Amino acid sequence: MNIVTKLIILRGNSGSGKTTIANKLRCPLAEKNTMLVSQDTVRLEILNVKDHPGNPSIELIEKICEFGKDRYGYVILEGILGAEKYQKMLFKLCSFFENNVLAYYLDIPFSETLRRNNERNKEMRFDIELLKKWWLKKDYLHVNNERVLTENLNQAEIISLILNDLKEK
Repeated sequence: MNIVTKLIILRGNSGSGKTTIANKLRCPLAEKNTMLVSQDTVRLEILNVKDHPGNPSIELIEKICEFGKDRYGYVILEGILGAEKYQKMLFKLCSFFENNVLAYYLDIPFSETLRRNNERNKEMRFDIELLKKWWLKKDYLHVNNERVLTENLNQAEIISLILNDLKEK
């Protein structure tokens, strides 16, 4: 059986909802064999490296996603994945997946990420100064089919939109 793997890229600032959406997408896609690659898991838990240009997590994320092609129906890659550091690798992945890629940027205002951060359990909250330091305004990739999702859409609507996009792809 020949699998045509689709790569789903979910990017956005801290608190934009990308991790929650990625996890919730797995359920309706589970029958299709789905692999989830989280930038934070690779960078912080596996490699324990800072997010600087050329950090080794960039290469490892690429290799893990490549591993998923032809083995899984869907590879979901989620993270801040700032364009300055990750764009080259993400372009390579788009080519590697033969443009069977759906890219989403969760463009949520800083005020909304602060609100969401404050709703987290106290031990899971980030310092406001850290959030400001990490903030990337309108950090679009400019890849084919990149969709910008705003705060006007709730999680259920975003998941539904992605599932509909997958049907059309």
